[in-house]
Amino acid sequence: DHNNYGFRCEDIEEKTDNDLVIISLGCSFTYGAGVHVEDRWSDVLCKKIQETTKLKVRNYNLGLEGHTNDYCARTLYKTINELKPDLYCLLFTYRNRLEWITNDEGVVTQVIPGYDTNFINIMNDGIAMYNFNKNYALIDSLCRLYNVPFLFSTADPLIDQTYRGLEHYVGKFIRDTKAMDGEHPGPISHAQLAEQFFDK
Repeated sequence: DHNNYGFRCEDIEEKTDNDLVIISLGCSFTYGAGVHVEDRWSDVLCKKIQETTKLKVRNYNLGLEGHTNDYCARTLYKTINELKPDLYCLLFTYRNRLEWITNDEGVVTQVIPGYDTNFINIMNDGIAMYNFNKNYALIDSLCRLYNVPFLFSTADPLIDQTYRGLEHYVGKFIRDTKAMDGEHPGPISHAQLAEQFFDK
């Protein structure tokens, strides 16, 4: 099931004084490919926060399959003022995924190595990390400007190594291949990541 904006989460509605709005961003790991909605890390986390605080948590999971860290930064930029979140939770995907603006009608396309050849000839770890650093700087700056806290994890080993120890980092996401599709992380990995976010 998808909501009124095409995301796999509850309907997005105007925030009230009783709402605690949590926005989760990422790729198919956050979207929850291969697992039931209630088993995703964002849903486990929001349920635990709601039970602990007794607040009404609005769980806006805006993760999309095959999307990038560029998408995370762009979506945070587009939602921070409109949805007025109380917390962003990001599961950054692999650093070598990028968005590409096509020449035809300026359409934003997700570039995934192995599926697309646009950037393959110029891509390397330096360019990929440079691009991620720009995304992180934008996210950090926007959250400071709007006074919205954010936490993040990643499955990418170089991002983990570079950003380990930062105040917003909850630790690396350890993925398994025990989801129903045999390709994505299963419920145990999701539950462990939810604990990492909750503990932070």
